[in-house]
Amino acid sequence: MLMKSKSYNILLYAILLMVTALFTVMDEKTFIVASHDTYENYMSMDPGYSSARNLSDSGGYSEYQNIFSKLISMLTKAPETIGYKFSQEQSGGIKDIGIIINFLNYEKILNDRTKAIEVGFLKNPSEVPGKIVFEGKTYKAKIRLKGDLGDHWLGNTRLSLRVRLKNGETIFGVNKFSIHKPRARQYPYEHAFQDSLRQAGNIGAAHDFAKITVNGESWGVMNVEENISKQFLEKERLKDSLVFRFSDDKKWLQYGRSFDNTYSEYRYSDSRLISTVAKQNKYLDDDLWRSRYTYVLERRLEKKHSELYAIEPHLRAFFASLLWNNQHTLSNSNSRYYFNPYLLQLEPITTDQGMFGGFSEDLENVLDKIHLTETYKQVFSGLKRNKLEKYYANSKILDPDDVETQLNKFNSYFPLDMYKEAGVLSKNSNIIEKNKQVIFDWISGIKIENTSEELTIPMPSDLQASYFQDHVHARHYDDGKILLFNLLPDKVNIDRVVFDDGSVIAGGFSIPGFVSGEYDPYVLQTQLIGYQDKKIRVYSSYKGNERSILAYPTMMSKGLYNPLIKRTMDEFPPFVHRVDDFWEIIPGDWVVNQPLIVDGNLRINQGTNLKFLPESYLIVKGSLNIIGSEFSPVTMDAVDGGWKGIYVISQGGSETIFKSVIIKNTTGLNDGLLALTGGVNIYGGAVLINDLALEGSSAEDALNIINAKLHIEKLTVRGTVSDGFDCDYCTGQISQSSFEEIGGDGLDFSGSKVELGMLSFKSVKDKGVSVGEASSVSIKNSHIQSVGVGIAVKDGSLATAENVIIEDYELFAAMTYSKKNHYNQFSSLEMVGSTVDGDNPFLRQVNTLLVVDDKEILSQEVDVDNLYSSGVMKK
Repeated sequence: MLMKSKSYNILLYAILLMVTALFTVMDEKTFIVASHDTYENYMSMDPGYSSARNLSDSGGYSEYQNIFSKLISMLTKAPETIGYKFSQEQSGGIKDIGIIINFLNYEKILNDRTKAIEVGFLKNPSEVPGKIVFEGKTYKAKIRLKGDLGDHWLGNTRLSLRVRLKNGETIFGVNKFSIHKPRARQYPYEHAFQDSLRQAGNIGAAHDFAKITVNGESWGVMNVEENISKQFLEKERLKDSLVFRFSDDKKWLQYGRSFDNTYSEYRYSDSRLISTVAKQNKYLDDDLWRSRYTYVLERRLEKKHSELYAIEPHLRAFFASLLWNNQHTLSNSNSRYYFNPYLLQLEPITTDQGMFGGFSEDLENVLDKIHLTETYKQVFSGLKRNKLEKYYANSKILDPDDVETQLNKFNSYFPLDMYKEAGVLSKNSNIIEKNKQVIFDWISGIKIENTSEELTIPMPSDLQASYFQDHVHARHYDDGKILLFNLLPDKVNIDRVVFDDGSVIAGGFSIPGFVSGEYDPYVLQTQLIGYQDKKIRVYSSYKGNERSILAYPTMMSKGLYNPLIKRTMDEFPPFVHRVDDFWEIIPGDWVVNQPLIVDGNLRINQGTNLKFLPESYLIVKGSLNIIGSEFSPVTMDAVDGGWKGIYVISQGGSETIFKSVIIKNTTGLNDGLLALTGGVNIYGGAVLINDLALEGSSAEDALNIINAKLHIEKLTVRGTVSDGFDCDYCTGQISQSSFEEIGGDGLDFSGSKVELGMLSFKSVKDKGVSVGEASSVSIKNSHIQSVGVGIAVKDGSLATAENVIIEDYELFAAMTYSKKNHYNQFSSLEMVGSTVDGDNPFLRQVNTLLVVDDKEILSQEVDVDNLYSSGVMKK
């Protein structure tokens, strides 16, 4: 072993001497590429550490390490590396991913790398077909090179790749993912930051590791990062929705790196104008999503638009980055924004955080040097001081102890990495806590002014004008309007506007330059009504330089009303008045003839009977307490036919209480941008129900509760067109409740952990109890009869049934199966002491578990698509 260690040291010293010699004869670019080639080929051997930097970094060591200092670290660790290579526990438990790309297609990826090296950035990489081999199964995939800058592709191996599995397939629960060398994702700092921030309640990137081979060649241990997708959102306990990115990096990446003496006032890649949506074409096929897309893009052009952003997750992200003393993750390049369909607001999705570091100067100086994006300026400008202090108290700044655990989470994969300590964060946390008022003063001083900036802007030179990639930004609306935004402060000529068929719609005019701080478009009215995506091109010229740009996808001219925007007091009807910190509806018989939106807490007492017109509804942004009595229940019904129902936004731990309440004939709350599935909808907080009857609902769900703690007794759901109670991401108990004459599922759980007892289901067309999306449900002492399916457990969910009677079912009494293959955990149902009639009561799909009184039901192949395409489960 000693001889081998000496040989290994000699080899590394030889490499060091060779690198030094090469440096003296090569040009800088060739030397950099060659050194990356050498380093990444060595790291492909899985030497037991994630990067040379992590051999000596004990946590927040931010001093720059050049190639020579890294080589010295590698030399110092050489004996341990050799010992690791001869050990029997290399990267224990790590998964293997094989990538297969044929020669010609792999050449395309390498050609993209060559072009990127030449220009200094990656542009328009080719997506090629390939295959992924994982756990003995081969998946078809689309693969491309990824990464804006050279840390992703300078080496000739361990390239960053983006992978998309075809046909919706997944490996370890992921359909779309990226592969990076650990240091290209700032391991372990990015991983620890995002994991800790996610635990605090934010949306963040999810990371894992695997041993990668490409066409049989080992690339060593690499980071696997899940890309944002519908499956990603679902695992984050979020409803499918738009995910925005603001700006496109072209100004700093392509324009800035391609030319010298660039023009600083150029609005190329301007984050107020430029926006993209993940899977844009898919979402824009739907009018509702298109209207929400339009709403976000239009609001971001307004001088003040703080209401567009959810405050708490943005503050959590900011305070976490302040603790880290690193705002890299907050930049437009590294942030995405999830449009919450329940709040009609954007929530940040942070990625790519760098190393943390200590404060080297007074916190006031640190704050003054922070560059805030437009988003965070808007969030801060809309905060009042008292609310800021409240939000700070609830922002859950990352716990350094928890961060330290996350920093060392993958140490078994990289045992030679130096253990990372979080002492720097502890010091930062103490400084932040002691200087809260300084932070509050700084945030309170951020204002968005209404007046335009009176600035004298120098015009671009002729040479600078020749560099411009685009002159205008164009947006088309379904009423025929085309909005042209000048990207320059100088007049630009619009030579022609051309439709898809080649016809010229307009041209031969000029539009004025922008005014600093303003985003006022030139409006061109045309006859191009309806959706005209990718069909309108604008040709422009400036100082003899001709350019063209494709107009953005068609935007909506109507339907952009946001009912959650605060209403003023004088809009309330006379039977609503203020009592202490509550609004209250005066007992009596009242007709609600328009939407009633309460920004605050609302109380409705016994002796109150409300009748709603068809377009009316009740929205409460706070706590809703409806307290009737056994002999005088509160009733809510339609004047005639149906009404839209109730929506309660009760975040922050507030309670929603229904006691002795009857709600009839809801149709579902849809108005403008808001589209909810339930007749009664509750988002967040705690929900206490004791004697609530929901009758005659034609909504998709008679009751839909999301992200709440439940304590429900005596809930009756009767006579619904679709589902009875849809429970998403909730915890708690439901007991002594009944579901009758239900057109869909009686109880439908997604991502929830709930105990059920003493329930009754009768005449339910689909499933009595549907347990899905990684839920955990126990059901006891209940009776299920006259149903399509008694209990169905699917998609990584766990359920138990004790002393449950299931009879008179059409399909099966109990089923376990998988509908969504991105859930790794087996679905499982264990039944004990239950009574089930029929000759063939159970269905267990392969790779699920169904146990009845300690006896496993035989598994079989199941065509799940066929289950949902016909019969009682047809959707």
